[in-house]
Amino acid sequence: MRKTRVVSGILAILLLTGCAKIIFVSERDGHSQLYRMQVNGSVQQNLSSNQYSERFPDASPDGTKCAFSSLRDGVAENIFVMDIENGSVQQLTSSANRKIRPRWSPQQDRVAYAEYPSGGQSAKIFITPSSGGGPAIQVTAPDQYHSDSLGHAFYENGTKIVFARARLVQGGSQLYFKNADGTGTAAVVPNTLAYAYYPVVSHNGSLLAYRVRGPNLAPGTPEWILIHKVGTWQKIAEFQLQPPVPALGAAIRGISFSREDDRLYVAARAAGVAGGGNDRLEIFSIKLDGTDQKRLTDNQAADYWPTAVPAP
Repeated sequence: MRKTRVVSGILAILLLTGCAKIIFVSERDGHSQLYRMQVNGSVQQNLSSNQYSERFPDASPDGTKCAFSSLRDGVAENIFVMDIENGSVQQLTSSANRKIRPRWSPQQDRVAYAEYPSGGQSAKIFITPSSGGGPAIQVTAPDQYHSDSLGHAFYENGTKIVFARARLVQGGSQLYFKNADGTGTAAVVPNTLAYAYYPVVSHNGSLLAYRVRGPNLAPGTPEWILIHKVGTWQKIAEFQLQPPVPALGAAIRGISFSREDDRLYVAARAAGVAGGGNDRLEIFSIKLDGTDQKRLTDNQAADYWPTAVPAP
């Protein structure tokens, strides 16, 4: 019996440390927490284990750290970095302005995030050194009618960013790109559609994926995932998620490329989940052509904002 327990413990450790993993947000503990699981949905583990709300995880390129936003400092939603294996946490930003959606640069030396001004709705994108302590650079400057708050990612070896700029009055969003050092002007990404959200770039830097939904996020409007070649911006794939995700109004909440860049991990509302109803967010895995969809989570709480851990 004792030998069996020892072997089981060793196997559990190997599963957590030696295989490809996904970090995601779950509300199964009554508030948003960071969780980790294997790419097949097994061995789900709470990484946060605290009373604070934590969101928007992004795994570092070497797979050892995770940037995320949290209310744990008691001041505002700020950006933190966690060592994935030992759980130690470093606070990266500290002002009273709300900051969300951290994204690592390919070199792992910088983190980009969206920051809201005090009492304002027009978020701007800033980039700060991932080591902490350095000054943040403001990259985008939307006017009062726009907000750069719906996702961003580095590309071209970290020299540029692609981001979603929301229209605060008219509704909807459009993808833009700009130099990551803040120089130049923002321009619309060619060949991409309007009402685009949550842009992500593959780990090898060659592909862009994002979510598209119809005008004004109208109820019953279908959602699509589109994939483009980075640089030429040629569209190479478009598809909808399959059942149990509803055909209309799927409400996708997060997209990530797999470690090998051959699949996407997508959080979407799903029918037939544990607890019933059509409003539970669950995480799915799907190939880049829209086939071989697999369900990874199934519980009574929302699971969303998945990010693939690039290395074991």
